[in-house]
Amino acid sequence: MSNENNLSYLLSLIGRKVRTYKGGPESREGILLQVKSDYIALLTDQNEVVYYQTMHLKSVVEDTKANLQSTTEADTKPDVLNS
Repeated sequence: MSNENNLSYLLSLIGRKVRTYKGGPESREGILLQVKSDYIALLTDQNEVVYYQTMHLKSVVEDTKANLQSTTEADTKPDVLNS
């Protein structure tokens, strides 16, 4: 997922609930906090920030059902490290 088309797709998902990968041990659900050219930051339901290198990502999909249900949550989001 490292080309410009995929990067613009990921940028459009910032602030939305997404799932990385489709299943397995690396799969996580959460709010997409940040997208950079080499990584993304994801806030999980356990309030942890998980970083993924974009060159290793196989898929990131939006959870449209969850995004329709929770449009007015006003929780504080943790600081995301910029490297």
